[in-house]
Amino acid sequence: MKLEENIIKTILEIIAKKAAEQELREEQISNFINVAVKAVTTDGLANASTLLADALRPQIPEMIARERDLQAGFEQRLYDRWKKALDLYEAIIILTRECGVACVGYYQAQAAKDKDVVFAVLMGIHIKACQTASAIEALLKRGYARDALARHRTLHELAVTAFFIKKHGQETAERYWQHNTIESCKAALQYE
Repeated sequence: MKLEENIIKTILEIIAKKAAEQELREEQISNFINVAVKAVTTDGLANASTLLADALRPQIPEMIARERDLQAGFEQRLYDRWKKALDLYEAIIILTRECGVACVGYYQAQAAKDKDVVFAVLMGIHIKACQTASAIEALLKRGYARDALARHRTLHELAVTAFFIKKHGQETAERYWQHNTIESCKAALQYE
């Protein structure tokens, strides 16, 4: 017999016993059932939750340690299997960041002098792309391949946006910049 069935059976036995002892009418039995159900569900669950939380609280450090050990073992096995691919992906991220830093060092002064909005927008997109690629790496190393794939679509969208802005020049870059500013303002107002 399931736990729920045992609980219901016990409640019904108690109700039947009380109804017989007190010679309750049907309406009184119905009221008694409602009180019993409330006591078991609402009040009982609140009490049970407190008792369960109190019982589990001392076990939290052990549970967390055990979970971390399991995750670390899983991640190590995952890395052992996909080491070459994961290391190459990480190397690409590092090289991409270094290329971005070199590009900024080489072109930033001239871009500022020329008021080149395309350069500024592309560098902003580059930073977002590097962050997204790092998030993908973290997800892959933890075993969340589907989530990494979803973030990879974001990375692709950033690349497409960068190519589009590069192709269409200053006016498109300015409109993109203004749109981001408006979206940031809307997000800030919504947050408040």
